[in-house]
Amino acid sequence: MNGYLGEIRLFPFAWAPEGWLPCNGSVLQIARNPALFSLIGTVYGGDGKTTFALPDLRGRVAACQGNPQVEAFPLKPGAQSGSETAAIPLSILPQHSHAVNVSTAPSNNTVPQGGVPAISRRAAGQQVAGNIYVTAQADKAVVINGATVAPTPGAPVANMQPSLVLNYCILVNGYYPTRP
Repeated sequence: MNGYLGEIRLFPFAWAPEGWLPCNGSVLQIARNPALFSLIGTVYGGDGKTTFALPDLRGRVAACQGNPQVEAFPLKPGAQSGSETAAIPLSILPQHSHAVNVSTAPSNNTVPQGGVPAISRRAAGQQVAGNIYVTAQADKAVVINGATVAPTPGAPVANMQPSLVLNYCILVNGYYPTRP
């Protein structure tokens, strides 16, 4: 299979063809791969004296390098961004409230009216668990204070785009590319 040294391709099988290695961050010896080292250097790791690393695309999505003249955050080869999970800060969640209909008037309705709970019905011989109303005028007001409840404790949530898993491999035995 012909190609340029350092070229990365996707394969639909879980192994690397002859002349290719998986893009799994493996550390290689410079002495055994001087041509490939001359192309990618230590962009993906290694000490640059005796070793260098292949790109690690396991669990990652490849992205094109950015243009610093037109992009606020240009990506450079070897840069990593994003994460598999993200915490959603409370500051970006929309505020909301829940209304509760209540009445201060005595009640004897057996059917809810205006969204206010009705009295409990008693059938002959049945016990009523409890009433949620007062049939007489209350002698003092009941104060119900609003409460804020955090909808999430800031725990990380999944942040993965729909994906199809393929095998990224880098050509370690190919034509040396000429620079323009």
